[in-house]
Amino acid sequence: MLKLAAILLLCATTAQAATWYVDSGASGANDGTSAGDAWETLGDIVWGSLSGGDDVQVADAVSTYGTLTIGASGSAATVAGRIWLIGTDLPLITSISNTSGYDYVGVVGFEITAGSGAASFGSNQIIHGWYIGDNYIHNHAGGGFQWDRDVGSDYNIVRGNRFQDLGTSSTTGANHIVFGGDYNIADYNTFGEGSDRMRLFGEFCIYRNNSAGSMQKADLNGSDPHIDFIQTWSQSSAPNWTDKCLVENNFDYENNTGNGHGWIIQDNVGGFSLQGLIVRGNIHFHEGSQYAEFLDFSEVRGYNNTICEGRWSQRPLTWQDDSVWLRNSSENHTWINNSFTDSNRPTSANPFEVSSGSAATFTADYNHVFESGDFGSYGSNNIEGVDPLFVDQTNGDLELTVSSTLIAAAGPMTTADGSGSSSVNLVVDDADFFMDGWTIVEGDLIKIGSGSWVRISSIDYGTEAITLASAQSWSDEDDVVVLGVDDMGALEYRAGGYAVSGSLAAGSPNVVTVNDSDLVRMVIFYEDGVPQEPDYDTPYQFTDGGGTVTANIYRRYAFNELDFDTDPLVVAATTGGVAAPNAPTGFSATKDGNDTIDTAWTDNSGDEDGFKVYRSLTSGSGFSLVETTAADAVAWKDTGLNPSTTYYYYVAAFNTGGANNSSEDSATTDPLEPPPPPTGRHIRFQIRGDIIWR
Repeated sequence: MLKLAAILLLCATTAQAATWYVDSGASGANDGTSAGDAWETLGDIVWGSLSGGDDVQVADAVSTYGTLTIGASGSAATVAGRIWLIGTDLPLITSISNTSGYDYVGVVGFEITAGSGAASFGSNQIIHGWYIGDNYIHNHAGGGFQWDRDVGSDYNIVRGNRFQDLGTSSTTGANHIVFGGDYNIADYNTFGEGSDRMRLFGEFCIYRNNSAGSMQKADLNGSDPHIDFIQTWSQSSAPNWTDKCLVENNFDYENNTGNGHGWIIQDNVGGFSLQGLIVRGNIHFHEGSQYAEFLDFSEVRGYNNTICEGRWSQRPLTWQDDSVWLRNSSENHTWINNSFTDSNRPTSANPFEVSSGSAATFTADYNHVFESGDFGSYGSNNIEGVDPLFVDQTNGDLELTVSSTLIAAAGPMTTADGSGSSSVNLVVDDADFFMDGWTIVEGDLIKIGSGSWVRISSIDYGTEAITLASAQSWSDEDDVVVLGVDDMGALEYRAGGYAVSGSLAAGSPNVVTVNDSDLVRMVIFYEDGVPQEPDYDTPYQFTDGGGTVTANIYRRYAFNELDFDTDPLVVAATTGGVAAPNAPTGFSATKDGNDTIDTAWTDNSGDEDGFKVYRSLTSGSGFSLVETTAADAVAWKDTGLNPSTTYYYYVAAFNTGGANNSSEDSATTDPLEPPPPPTGRHIRFQIRGDIIWR
C-alpha cells in the first residue's frame, strides 16, 4: 500500500468556505452540494460556482475519472485563496489539463497515470500559486509536472508526491519535475524510475528533502542514459537563474549509470550570468558519474554534503575522475564540511577539479576524504584517509557513529563582522551561506558564537547584513553556523539517532508534540484534506473550523527512502482520537425546594458521548462528578440535598477526544420547614384507676 504521509486523525464537520462533492456512484440530485448529491464526473463540475477557499471532495471510483480539466482560478496562493481538488483514497485520473491561465489551484491526493499518454501535468504550462501534493504519479510517457522553462511560473509548491515509471518505454525515461520560473518549492517528493529528477530554471527556488531511488530506465540492458539529480542551463530568453536557489537535505540513491550525475549546471548559452546556489546537507550514494559539474556557473556555497561510493557504474571509466568539477569560469565557489568516501575513480584523484578560470576565487576547507584521494592545497583543516565510521555504509545509513573522527570537526560558515549587544542587526563576512526564506519558507536558524538559536528574518546579500527575528549579543569574529552542521557531512552525530515521533492532541487549538524539535522542519495540519500553512516553530498548533483534522510531521534532515512501501518521508505519529465536543452554553442551576436543584443547558454539539455534571460547595474549586448523562441530554435533577445550602455546578460535554465545560452557576436550597402548630388537643390523666378528662 502506498504511504504518502503520517496521519493523525481527528473528527468533526466541514470547515472550508464551501465544500463540493464528486462521486461516480452518487445517485441523488448530482448538483455537487452533498456527498449524496455529488457530481458524477469531473466534467460535471460547475467551475463558475467555485471561488477561493472552496474544496471539491472527490471520492474514489471503480475506474478512472479521466482528465481533470481546470476551469477556474482561485484568488491567492494561500489556503483560503486556492480552489482545492481533494482526493479520497487516491481516486484515479489520467492527467491535469487546461492549466494555463488558471491560477491558485490545489490538487491533493490523486493517483495520476495514463500509460502511453502525455505528461501528467502537460508541458510548457504557465501557472501561478498552485499546490500539487500527496499524489501518486506513474506510468506517464511525457513525465511528471513540467512548466515552461522560458516564461515564468511562480509561487508553486510540489510536495509529498511519489513519481514512478515515467517514460515512453523500458529504456527511455522522462523528467519528473521541470520548474520554469521563480519562488517555486519542490520538497518531500520521492522519485522512482524515469529520467532527470529536477530541471530548474528560475531563481529563489527551493528543492529540499526529496528522495530518489533507482530510476535509470536502462539499468538492465547495459546502456548508460544521461540522468541527473538536478540539471539546468541558461536559456535564450528570460527569465534565467541569476540569483540564489537552495538545494538541501535531499537523498539521491542508485543513479549509477556511467553518465548519471548529481548535478549538471551550465551557462552554455553565455551572457546570461547564470549564478547563485546554496547546496547543503545532501546525500549522494552510488552516483554513476561525478557528483557535480559546473560550467560557467558562479556564486556557490556547498557545505555539509555527503558523497559516498560514487563512480558506481560497473564499466571502467577513465574520464571525469573528480567529484566536483568547476569548468571554464565558475567563480566564487566555497566548499566546506563535506565528506567524500570512495567517491572517485581512480582513488588517487582530488575530489575537486578546478579550472584555471575558476581557481583564483575557489575556496575549500574542513572537508573529509577517504579512499578518494586527497585535497592537495585546498585547505589546511581537512581530514584525509580516515574512515568516517558510518552506521551502515553498505545499506546507505550514513549517520556517524560515536567514534567517528568527523564529530565536532566542522568549520563555521562565516564570522560576525563587528559586535552586537541585544541587537537584531548582524553583519557577517559572507551572507551567501544563508537564506531568509525568500518569502516562501522559513528563514535559517543560526547561532552566533555561544548564543541561542535564532531565525533569520531577512538578508541583504549586497551588504552582508542579516536581520534576526529576536535580539542577540555577540562579539566581533564570533563564528556563525546553521543548525545541524557541528560535524562534517550531511548527518551530524546524534546520540539518540534520527527517529522522529509525535502525537496529536485534539482541542482548541489542536497541538502536535514531537520528541525532538531539532529533527523536525515543519508540521502541516490538514482540515478536510486541505493542507494548511506550515508551522515551523513549537508549539505546533492549529485552530480548526470544525472539519476533520490531520497533521503531517516533516523531517529536517536527508532521509533514505529506498523502499517506497516502507517508511514514508513524512514521519508517522500516534493517533490523537476524535475532537472534543463543543462546550454547552446557557447553563443554569435552579432550586426546587429544600432538597432538589434542577440543572439545564444547551447542547451545542452532535458528537458528544454524554454530559458530566460537577458539583461543589465552593465556587471555582472542590468540584466532583455527581452525574453522567447520555448524549443529547439538556437537563438533570439533583435530589437528596441539604436544606439552606448553596451548591455550585457546571456541566461538560465529553467524548473520547476530551471534554469542554460550561460556565458555572449556583443555587441555594430552601430551609427546612418547621412542623405546623396543633389545632386542638386531648389530655388523659389516670390516677389510681380513675379517669379524668380535661
